[in-house]
Amino acid sequence: MDVRDSGFPDPAPPVFVAQGMQQASDEVKIDQSLAETLNRLRVRRRPPRKVLLQLQLADALLERSGRETPQRTDEDVNQGRDMLFAATGVELDATDVPELARVVDDRADLVVPRGDRLTILQRTIAWLELAGARVQEAPLRPDAGRIVPAAFARELQDWLFRISLKRTITTGADVHLQHTVTLAQRMAQLPPADPETRRYQRVAVTMLLSRAQSTAEVADLDTAIALLRSLLAASEAGPDNDHALLTVSLGYALIERFRLSRDPADRDSGQDLIEATLREATESGTRSPELVRAAAAAFLEVPGRAGRERAGELLTELPPSAEADIAFMRLAALPDDAARTTVQHAVAELERLLDGPLTLPPTLVFAARKELGRQALRAGDQARALAAFAAARSVFSDLYDVQALPTSRERALGIRHDLAVAHAFALTRAGRIEAAVDVLEESRARLLSEALDLDTADLSSIDPTVAGRYREAARRVRELTLDGSGDLTRSAEVDAARAEVRKAIAEVRAQPGAEGFLTSSGLAEARRAAASGRPVVYLAAAEPGGFAVIVDPDPQLPPRLVDLPALSRQELVGRSVELLGNYRARTHAWPRELRSIISWLGTAAMEPVAAALDGADEVVLIAMDLLGLLPLQAACRIAVAHAPSARSWLAAREIADATTTGQRLLMVAVTRPDDDPRLNAGLQVSTVSAHFPDVVTHTTREAVLAALGDRDVLHFACHGAADPESPRQSRLALADGPLTVADLMATPVRARLAVLSACETAMIGIDVLDEVVGLPAGLLQAGCGGVLGTLWQVESLVVALLVARFYDAWRVEGQPPVQAVRTAQRWLRSCTNEDIHRRYPALRPEPDRDPADVVFWRETRPFTAPEHWAALQYVGA
Repeated sequence: MDVRDSGFPDPAPPVFVAQGMQQASDEVKIDQSLAETLNRLRVRRRPPRKVLLQLQLADALLERSGRETPQRTDEDVNQGRDMLFAATGVELDATDVPELARVVDDRADLVVPRGDRLTILQRTIAWLELAGARVQEAPLRPDAGRIVPAAFARELQDWLFRISLKRTITTGADVHLQHTVTLAQRMAQLPPADPETRRYQRVAVTMLLSRAQSTAEVADLDTAIALLRSLLAASEAGPDNDHALLTVSLGYALIERFRLSRDPADRDSGQDLIEATLREATESGTRSPELVRAAAAAFLEVPGRAGRERAGELLTELPPSAEADIAFMRLAALPDDAARTTVQHAVAELERLLDGPLTLPPTLVFAARKELGRQALRAGDQARALAAFAAARSVFSDLYDVQALPTSRERALGIRHDLAVAHAFALTRAGRIEAAVDVLEESRARLLSEALDLDTADLSSIDPTVAGRYREAARRVRELTLDGSGDLTRSAEVDAARAEVRKAIAEVRAQPGAEGFLTSSGLAEARRAAASGRPVVYLAAAEPGGFAVIVDPDPQLPPRLVDLPALSRQELVGRSVELLGNYRARTHAWPRELRSIISWLGTAAMEPVAAALDGADEVVLIAMDLLGLLPLQAACRIAVAHAPSARSWLAAREIADATTTGQRLLMVAVTRPDDDPRLNAGLQVSTVSAHFPDVVTHTTREAVLAALGDRDVLHFACHGAADPESPRQSRLALADGPLTVADLMATPVRARLAVLSACETAMIGIDVLDEVVGLPAGLLQAGCGGVLGTLWQVESLVVALLVARFYDAWRVEGQPPVQAVRTAQRWLRSCTNEDIHRRYPALRPEPDRDPADVVFWRETRPFTAPEHWAALQYVGA
């Protein structure tokens, strides 16, 4: 089974939108007669000014640098760039700005490095905005009086959109995307009679689709779909394929909607529309390469093998192309059993095109580099795989750093969900185990680590003024982003705040002895965590096979590799899809699938890892990707403390060490009218509260949130629900409404432990698995040292028993929490009804039955099946 056929988040990039953005740029053309008039006016009315000569020279130098000729030199690029810098850095007349925009639009892609290109684009946009404002406020200068201000304003608006779009393609930044979308929507609001309205509306559709991919907002897709249907209603099928291309765009938008809404009707409608359009185009003789290309790009967005195969069929109709996006599509659509020579040809073609000048969105370049690495890994070419993965990692780093909002950063993290494991696997094959740890740790819970860095950075030895500036900048970022809002209208504000943090960090690093501020390596973090006496294990399943990397408590020992060939990603995906599909559908096959996957995880992963740990009784486990959804602790004879990352475990350890007494309990007990009366809130309250001298009880959101910062132990005895598609909305049901992950992340806590005696409280989001977004990570970020939760729905009685036994082991027998969890699970799976009744008579009273039945009942072991006891998972220290 291919990982791309799983139905889990598909790593395919937005090829369709990349093509649409380029088309949008091409469609917004300048009125050539007006531009020629401007040039004639400049020549006739006044002598050429220095800025115009600079622009013309920059144009010529960069144009020559873009040609494959003997005269081509890097000096042309450098001089052309310097001329553009000079032209954008002086005072410009409004009538000069279109000439600047034309040169920048034509030549900016040739400017290197990328930072210089961005600066030129930024300056050009600023001049366009200033010129547009001046045209709106006052007539043009007298010597340009023959120019119609309205037409000139339209020209400036066109150029502004095109340069803004080029900046968006260059950076992939959410703040730049928002600027371009706003411009496109403004342009689309022209009166219906205006001949340009239709073209601008098509541009707006492309930008809305692009923003939907960045933010996962269904509202943008709905707006784009409504606009496309309006355009289709106003157009007719014809030989120019315009109607057909609009229909394919609508099909693509519906497919994208399925990826967000999970409604199969959207996917089916989108595919049917595209297929019908292709048939009609064939019958009418208008089936053009442009139409086939758009259809293939749309089918690549369909999760699973069928979409990929259909895209591959369509791509065979296209002639050889010199465009990188088509080359990438050809490679991504190849079947797994494609001939080696076919794969090699596709790889060589894509590598050649990626090594040339690029005008593609960074997401597409990243995906292409990652796919090249994947193909090299499959071919056993470790050197090429490492080079491709390193290039992909570099592109991703640039893309991620320019995202301002948490939602944008999380979506960016989603596109690289399998890169770290593949890269680390290739590093282990090359014997670079320490580098593999760096890659794995860096990829885990990045948003959580960034939040922890903002909150816990050590500034004790830093100049107070510099430290104060960092604290203020960090406070501002937290204030703007803790709510996890996806509102891109705030992206510029957040972007500015993040820029202030970067500036403040640079100032701190300039202090003597602070050069390494917030720059600790992944291996260093793992060694610090292992120094607690517990080995740290990174567990991963790559396409060629699984592996574990063990960081031992002894700092003199290098990280150790454990090969796990049976833990292939294909096998993991197949089994996970089967398990989670049956769980979601609540089929009778789910318990059987659960037992099967626990047995397989033991044989394929946890038993070999335990054997390599040389008698360790507890381990910090960092489970990569899909493994984070599974009950690994149930397949291991060693006590397992799960951790989002070594960095987050260290933060949890610090909190745990600072709150060792744990005497103050917050009890949140909420039941529904239909709950089993034997398991009402009072019973769990009394069972748990007996272990604490200081107990407060609350049931409402406001009261609970207010109490979180002043309690050592938080116990929630209520109902819970996970939202895998929107994990920040996973929640605990309180008396007056839900308490969500987003609520907890925005609330300061200082607690040794949180016990979530509810269903699905340890489940994480599936779209960005390595971010481990869910209630446990939310509480760790808020300030908890450890979190005990459940991976699936469990009977109230079972949870009550597990929790009661856990508290006995922890509070009475003195076991550390992670050991107490193992004690509770072992006890429940092995004990009889009589054992349970003797220990907890209020929770398990004897039935009122015939004495013979009671004897049988006493001897029964009711909870041996893993669906009862295996759900309990401990996260943290």
